[in-house]
This record gives sequence, C-alpha cells and structure tokens, in this order.
Amino acid sequence: PLPYMATTTLPPSGLWGNVVYESQTTAGNCNAVDVEGVSDVSSMMTTTTLNHTTAQPVLSCVSRRLFTATHNNHAKGNFYISKEMIQRLMKEAQEAFNTGGGDEENEKLTFAYYKESAALQINDEQLYIFSTAARGEFIPINIDLHFKHNGRRMYLVATANDEQFQSKVKWQISALMTADELCHKYGEEIRADLPLSSRQMPWFTDGMQRPPIDINVQRLNFKDVRHLKCKSSKRKNDIESGKSEHKTVVSTWALKNAIQQSFRDCLSPIVPVVVIKGKKQWIEWKRFVRIPKITDEFGRAGVIAISMRFYPQYESWKMECIDCDAGRVYYQHRLCSLDVQDPYRCEYNDLINRINVSCLKVN
Repeated sequence: PLPYMATTTLPPSGLWGNVVYESQTTAGNCNAVDVEGVSDVSSMMTTTTLNHTTAQPVLSCVSRRLFTATHNNHAKGNFYISKEMIQRLMKEAQEAFNTGGGDEENEKLTFAYYKESAALQINDEQLYIFSTAARGEFIPINIDLHFKHNGRRMYLVATANDEQFQSKVKWQISALMTADELCHKYGEEIRADLPLSSRQMPWFTDGMQRPPIDINVQRLNFKDVRHLKCKSSKRKNDIESGKSEHKTVVSTWALKNAIQQSFRDCLSPIVPVVVIKGKKQWIEWKRFVRIPKITDEFGRAGVIAISMRFYPQYESWKMECIDCDAGRVYYQHRLCSLDVQDPYRCEYNDLINRINVSCLKVN
C-alpha cells in the first residue's frame, strides 16, 4: 500500500521508545522530545500524527515567543550568570578576554561583554523563549563567541532560575552549547530560529564601514566643544590617587586646534566602540587627540579621546563627548568583537596607555 498519514491516539504513557509525543497546543513547529531523565510523562497529551509505513513518530511541538526585557536598561536584571559560568565561558571560548590585570579583572571584562551582548540581542529582537513539554522553556543567546576546541559558534542557554530566586531574576544561564547540541536536545527544527549575530545587523555593519576618515572638518560644530560632556577616569589607581577628581583645564581654542590637527595627522589612531542607550545602539569612533597645551606628570602632552558619531539622516558627523576613561573605552571597544587581523582592533594594554588625562574641563 502507498504510504499514508493518519491521526492516532497512542497509549496513555505517550512513549515511543525514548520519545514523548506532544500535542500541538500552541502555534509552533513539531519535534520529538528525548525524555532521558524525565520522571513524569504520564500527564502529557498524547495525540500525534504517525507515519504507518515506517512506524516512526512525526516530530512533536515546539513553540516560541519573543523575549521581553524586565527593565528599560536591557543589560540589567534579565539573566543571572554565576561566577563559575563566567569562568567556564572564559576557559572554553576561542576569543580571549585579557586585561593584563589578573583573573578578577578578566572576569569583569567577560561579564561586561556577556551582559552588554545580551542587551544587543534583546534590542535586535533575536531572543525568543522556546517552549517544549518535556524540556520546559529555554532561551538561546548568541554573543558571537566560539568554542576553542572545535571553532563552532557558542550559544548561551538560559533556563528557569531556581524557584527561590525567580521573583528577582526569572532566567539563569545554565549551559554553553553548539547549534548541533541544541538541536539534539530540543529538536532539529529550532535550527532555523536560532538567534542571528547582532554584529551582522545593519546598524553594526554600516557603522563599521564608515570610520571618520577624510571628513570635512569645517562641517563639525566646534561651538559645542565647550559643552561636551567629559567622561572622567574610573580607573582604580586614578580614583585612589584623586586624579579622577582633578580637572585639567584647557581653553576652547586649544582643544579646537588639537582636534583639527588630529584630523590632519594620518597616524592619529581611531577605534570603534559600541554604544547602548536603552533600546537603541550604534557605533561611535574614538579619535585620540593630543593636546600640547597640557601635560601629564611625566611632561608628556595630554591625550584624550573624542567620540564621533555619524548621523545618516543629516549626512554629517557630530562630536558626542570627551572620554578620559580608558577602561570604559576598551570595554565598549571589546563589544565590537573584532577579528585579530582587523586593523581597528586594539588590545587592552595598548589602549589603556593612550589616554593620560583623567578629567578635562574646557573653558
């Protein structure tokens, strides 16, 4: 006889070998669920579709819904990750998180990268809650890391937090998995719905393709230089020594000339950074500006960073802020997750020594 499909009610246990049959109670795809380790499956609904020719089950249901952040700041309060999981992530990831400051500082950098990358995924609407009857709910998160041992993309998997903590943070990062491992556990059909890279979205790729080079400096609004907000240094040594509170004073004229000179100097370094503000994110470029009119304690000319942002709707660049916090600049730069060969990639120890002014006041 020709193969045919028929709707069949299975025995109450709902078991076919090592498979639980789920009914499609919500919109979604279908997948068979491995029940190894599942103790109570008797209450599961058992209506499914069976191929009588091969006597193999047709896949049962997996549904998904868009994840909604619990706070306006999408980098906070959505997922809990343990110190042990951060350490495991550092150990297993192909990408390095190195500040040159020891394990504790490296862990802080890794945590910041994970937290902000998860916020990017939320803003890009890449995070979905997948639901299965046997495996419960889970959220795969793509933060653009790869496993060291095989080079495959690493997904952070969030599952329900321990019951006593769910009122504070509903989800916890409980596993690091490849796409194949996710599909083996939850079903092959989720592969097409796994989150895309935030660093392949237009806001990122367009911003990275437009560095502030050969721009018309005359179009910059230098009238606002005096009112640019200064991000003062938060480095521990600067705070302990009081440098972060000491404001180095420079005239508007001197700063304007220094910025203009930095554009004429083809060797003046620039680095891209990711900026996240609530539900929006974009690329800015930090241009390092040498100011001969001021010097540090070693007699070297003062160096700050000016943050540049391009506004497509106006086809123009704008200076966003003065940055004297080298650590903050590096954390934002690390979010770009650039390849080792990328000409704009900057290591921590290189960047941290480029800024030698802790706080700048413009008169």
